[in-house]
Amino acid sequence: MKQIEIEEDELQVWISPKKETKESEVAALNEEIGEILKDVADDITMHIYMIDSQIEKYRDGLRLLQPHGSGRIDVRFWRGYVPGRHPTPFAWRGLPLGHKLPLERGTKRSKNLSLSQRHSRKRVYTAKKLLSGGLARQAKKTGKFRETAPQVRGVLQEIEQLLGMRKKVFESIRKFRISFGQALSRQNPVMDRMAEETTRLLPEWNALAESRYDELSERKRDHLVLLDEEDKRLAKKGYQFGTMPKKTPP
Repeated sequence: MKQIEIEEDELQVWISPKKETKESEVAALNEEIGEILKDVADDITMHIYMIDSQIEKYRDGLRLLQPHGSGRIDVRFWRGYVPGRHPTPFAWRGLPLGHKLPLERGTKRSKNLSLSQRHSRKRVYTAKKLLSGGLARQAKKTGKFRETAPQVRGVLQEIEQLLGMRKKVFESIRKFRISFGQALSRQNPVMDRMAEETTRLLPEWNALAESRYDELSERKRDHLVLLDEEDKRLAKKGYQFGTMPKKTPP
C-alpha cells in the first residue's frame, strides 16, 4: 500500500459542516443595545419633564405677579408640529366691547340675530403668541402692570432660558432622527445585496467544506490503517510499543 504522509494538524483545520454551531449571541447583544437606548430615551423624557415642571412654576409666578387685563403674559402647553404639547408664551389681548362675536362653525350670519347675539356685551380676551426672542422686553410696564414689571421681566428671562434648553434637546433629537434616517437609506441597499449574496453563497461554501472534510477524513482513515499495519509488522519482529526489541542470540 502506498504510504500517505499527512500532518495531524492538517486533519483539524476543517470543521465538519454537520457539527452543531454555537447558538447565536446576536439577539442578546441587540437586547443590550435596546436597553441602552431605552435608558437614554428615559433620561431625555425625564429631563424634558423637569424643564416643563420648572416652567409651570414660573407660570404660577406670572399669574401671581400680573393683574388681569390686556397685556397679561401667560404660558400654555399647546400642540405644534412636533408630537406632544409644548410651552408657548403668549399675551392676552382684550377685544373692544361690542366687537362682533365669531360664528359657530357651519352657521351663517343673519340679520335676524339680536344685537346681543351679534356683538359681545362682555370683555373678551384673545391670545397673541409672543416672539421667541427677547421675551422679557415684551412684558407690559404701564398702568396696573408697572409696579411688578421688574419681577415679571425676571421671571420671563428664566422662562426664556428654559425654553432655549428645551429647544436644544429637541434639536438634538431632530438631528439624530435625520442622521439615522440618512444612514438607513444608504445602508439598507447594501444590506439587501449582502443578504442575497450570502443566501446564494452559503450552500456553495457548505459543499466545499463537506468535500474537503470528507477528503481529509478518508486520508486520516488511511493514515490510521498504515499505522496499524506498521504496528503489526513490528510486533512480528518482537517490537512492542514503548519497549526495546529482544536481542536474538548469535
